[in-house]
Amino acid sequence: SIPANAYSAPFTLQQPGGAVQLIGFVNLQGTVGTLAGSGASGYRDGPGNLALFAAPKGVAVDADGNVYVADRWNLRVRKITPDGTVSTLASSSLLRGLSGIAADSDGSVVITTSDNSTFPENNKVWRVSPTGQITAIAGDTGGAAGSADGVGNAARFNEPYEVAIDSQRNIYVADMTGCRIRKILPDGTVSTLAGNGVPDLVDGSGLAASFRYPYGLVADASGDVYVADRGNSCIRKVSPGGAVTTLAGTNVQGYVDGDGSNARFSSPYGITLASDGNLYVADPGIERIRRVTLNGTVTTVAGSGISNTVDGSLAIAEFAGVRAIAADSRGHLYVGDWGEANRIRVVTP
Repeated sequence: SIPANAYSAPFTLQQPGGAVQLIGFVNLQGTVGTLAGSGASGYRDGPGNLALFAAPKGVAVDADGNVYVADRWNLRVRKITPDGTVSTLASSSLLRGLSGIAADSDGSVVITTSDNSTFPENNKVWRVSPTGQITAIAGDTGGAAGSADGVGNAARFNEPYEVAIDSQRNIYVADMTGCRIRKILPDGTVSTLAGNGVPDLVDGSGLAASFRYPYGLVADASGDVYVADRGNSCIRKVSPGGAVTTLAGTNVQGYVDGDGSNARFSSPYGITLASDGNLYVADPGIERIRRVTLNGTVTTVAGSGISNTVDGSLAIAEFAGVRAIAADSRGHLYVGDWGEANRIRVVTP
């Protein structure tokens, strides 16, 4: 029998005469639930469904299972314990334009601030300590946009959005309007890993490659960086040396599961690497969570494609502004549903 919440996907059936490729059903049984947030926009700490968020734009998970949220319009970094209790880690006008967030191994979180308006706190990368102290890592003191490499406040970013940290504590930044992937060493030195600033889809090495408004990114244990290239509707891979290849999708928007360039994304924003070795992508244009294997095979994991807030099985669940996504060590996916939902959703495998 076929479970009601199973998705159709290809698998190989081994028969005496050889392997035959069939369209079958993979048993993707699981649920989508709400970890925290009531759906109303506002600010309130407290247990799960009593807490309020206002545009939760970024999410991250630490080794203890705590979830951190870049609560954009509230100018706050929020913390959610595994039991769903929400508290405020940091609150400051410095957090205007709060966008991306990543959990570091020392208990701190790294965040980005990005906004089209000119404020001194914009176009920067910051660190928030476990006690809530905010310090600047890199970016112009006055918030000026640019693409300059350098150390600390000598560097310039142009709307830095998502941020990721590798096992060596190097920081990677999706410099969205700058159309570059930037790297920050632990001593604050900023360099351009890949991208020449021209919005285009070009594979190549370092400055020979082009991105079109990259939004999300994640780093693996080997130092490879995977990028949700939003403007190109595809997923890109950047090697530690800066070589860029396209893993899945093309610069044609759509919704197609498949292999490599045959797959289609609508508008991939957030991306994470889960404990099962697969990438998971938040595709808000179609309100779905997509899975991408490291060889580029794309399948749909959750979401019916209807823009709404409905918990339930993977196939019937509905999202309303799914953008940010992060995975914990157990394979759970945490989703910043930042539109009308104003919730942190959890996809349980």
